[in-house]
Amino acid sequence: MDTDWHRRIAQRTGASVCVGAAAGVFYSLVKNEPALSTATRTAGSFGIIGATFFSLSELCRVLRQADGPENSVWAGAGTGALLRSLHHGRAFALPGAIGGSILALVSTGAASLWTHGIPVCVHFFATHAPTLVLSHLHVMQDDSSAWAYLPVRRLSDEEVEQRKRDFDKRVEMARQK
Repeated sequence: MDTDWHRRIAQRTGASVCVGAAAGVFYSLVKNEPALSTATRTAGSFGIIGATFFSLSELCRVLRQADGPENSVWAGAGTGALLRSLHHGRAFALPGAIGGSILALVSTGAASLWTHGIPVCVHFFATHAPTLVLSHLHVMQDDSSAWAYLPVRRLSDEEVEQRKRDFDKRVEMARQK
């Protein structure tokens, strides 16, 4: 059993706090704002995101009993869903999960490119990206409850016709004025 999971979470979260502080200082210099308060806010935000992401990544690692880019993608989906739903409400959990998994997929691909070169990165995207995108679409098509989280729904034919009539009526009223 791996006992270094807590060290990895702490080290990676600490690194994300440092990156957040550096980004905050850079932003404050560009926008001519107070550096200390901006750096502190940004470092805190990066720390919360990092702690959530790396904790979920380690959880995926333990549950799957394997290292791999899938852990990061699932951790990104969980982080996006959790933080978006906490900030905006339950309706934004699914879009947050999709956005988080896409961001994790892109960052994992970029890390693979940096570490292993172009051939490995191309192989990663060719094998993983279509599966992840199709799995999200498959869940959304088969499970109608997944659509309840989205702020957009499909209009019925009657609603479409009513909206067309209302639009035509507004256009006609505007022409008469």
